[in-house]
This record gives sequence, structure tokens and C-alpha cells, in this order.
Amino acid sequence: MFMQHRVEKKGLSAITMAGSVDNIFRMLSIREAARGDTWRLGDTGSALVLCQAMGVNGQESFVMTVAVSNDQAGVGIIDSVNQKIKGTQGL
Repeated sequence: MFMQHRVEKKGLSAITMAGSVDNIFRMLSIREAARGDTWRLGDTGSALVLCQAMGVNGQESFVMTVAVSNDQAGVGIIDSVNQKIKGTQGL
């Protein structure tokens, strides 16, 4: 079992970031397996990807992304997800 994680601080609320993760999953063809208000669990077929947005205040949040796979190559999706999270900006 292999696991990697990344954390980014964003100048957007946790709810806004959770919506952005929906878009990121669609762009990267990650199937949504489960969801909550501020978290999404996705499935790539070779890895599970969890994104959790945690509010710091009304306008900022930390976004934690964790990928888990049976093989090391499967967790590589985390870098693609994290790059998209870094590029997320408010309207």
C-alpha cells in the first residue's frame, strides 16, 4: 500500500474549494465515489483520492489531498490534482 499527501493554503472558503475539487476531478477523469460538504473521495481505478477543505476563516482554507494505491505509480495522480488546486483562483 502506498500513500502520498499534499496540503495547500488557499484564499478561498472551504465550500468554494470543495466545488473546485468537483471540477478538478471532472477535468482529470476521477470518478467521485463519495462526498460531504467540504470533502470529496475520488476513484481513478488504480487509486483513491481524498480532498478535504478545512476552513481557516470565512475566506481562507487549507486543502489536504491524500492518494492511496496498491502500487507506487497509482499515487502519482496526487501531483496532477495538487497542481490544479494550486491554480484555483476566485472569480
